[in-house]
Amino acid sequence: MLNSSFVRKLGIGTTKSVPKMAQELIYEVAKIDQRQELVDFIVDHFCRDEPISRSLNMSRENSVNLVNGLVDEGLSKPISFVCLNKDRKIVGCRLNALIDKDDQNNRQENRKENRQNHSKIELFIENFLEKLGENFDQNLEGCRKYLKFILVSVDANYQRRGIATKLIELSIAKAKEIGCQFIAVAATANRSQKMFQKLGFQKIKSIMHENYLDENGQQIFKCDDGTNCGEFYVLKL
Repeated sequence: MLNSSFVRKLGIGTTKSVPKMAQELIYEVAKIDQRQELVDFIVDHFCRDEPISRSLNMSRENSVNLVNGLVDEGLSKPISFVCLNKDRKIVGCRLNALIDKDDQNNRQENRKENRQNHSKIELFIENFLEKLGENFDQNLEGCRKYLKFILVSVDANYQRRGIATKLIELSIAKAKEIGCQFIAVAATANRSQKMFQKLGFQKIKSIMHENYLDENGQQIFKCDDGTNCGEFYVLKL
């Protein structure tokens, strides 16, 4: 359940004045015709800044292959959001996916099929994210449908303007509107882990990087920002 402190952090129901630069921003549901712009934006901003992808020195080709699947998942239903500047250029995005437990088998088959041609580097990340969220919903009472936060990304030139917070607010409102019981998210960066903790999300799983090894027994992720684990969080609505 959303508590009052969480609501205050999001600014829901407040009359606080909005800075002019924030008023120039436009928030919309992400559309299919924005697909390529979303892919390019996430590759240029999220993949470059995300600690685990940076630690693997991912090529642009690897990043594009990985992001294509994430964007397609986020656009499969009208539940993802973009932030546009006055020129209608994407400066922030929140990709979300609606997960229905009754359709899990089909989703798993599609996931396996989509990964057949992925590189080892791409699979390192995909398998890590999958392990973080594996079977988490089995222990959540009444969880038949939930919203998964896939990723959030904001252009460095537009950070510290409340864009990420607004995108969270819109996503939570959408999750409640469509009858989700929970929001779930895998957090792979130290900064995002701290953010979700502050926003009242509950950590239910953690995987230390030192325990996620390749076929030779070597640690796969060695991040340069202090991130030493991946964490999985849920928020009950």
